Amino acid sequence: MTEAELEEAFREDPEVALELLDEEFRGRIARFIKSKVLGINAADLADLYQSTLLDFVRAVRRPGFDPSRPLRLVFHIAKSRAIDFLRRKRPYDFDADPEAILQLVAADLKGTDLGRRWKYLDPVVWREFRRALHDEILALPERQRQIAVAFVALFEKLQEAPDYRLLARAVSRESGNDENVVTVKSGWHEARRRLMRRLTQRGFDFLGKE
Repeated sequence: MTEAELEEAFREDPEVALELLDEEFRGRIARFIKSKVLGINAADLADLYQSTLLDFVRAVRRPGFDPSRPLRLVFHIAKSRAIDFLRRKRPYDFDADPEAILQLVAADLKGTDLGRRWKYLDPVVWREFRRALHDEILALPERQRQIAVAFVALFEKLQEAPDYRLLARAVSRESGNDENVVTVKSGWHEARRRLMRRLTQRGFDFLGKE
């Protein structure tokens, strides 16, 4: 079934179209959600899918609903629900061993002195920095965010030295594509530069410059 056919179904009978949406596009919507939340388990994926569908049903039943390109609205809702989920759950745990995570990230932020100075940060600044890093990772463009989240999630295995083959395999599992090590490494470097720039703009000048 095409989106054009789904759009026509919504024009003719929205309730039937909602059933068709679930039957014909469930897999596509689920894959979209998985691309936004790396490593999501089956139960959380089902919850996010259901909350996306419920929000869409409410939109369909409001007066003045525009049936044009219904999947665009579904994916917009799914992205919003995924962001909410990430903010609640946090895909990497700063509380378990925040020093180890930040030390790893600092080690790969070449040209900074964060790796030397993180131990001496004021506790208030430390908390602000952890939150800022979390928020800025979530704010990265989709591809960079996907790689950055995978990088931080793998911190225990990467403590000795960044292994971009391991990172590429992790990103491959989530994207469903055979990820190239060189492009994944390049994506992390782009994400890293953006993170440094944004964190410096937020006042964390101890990052220095690349």
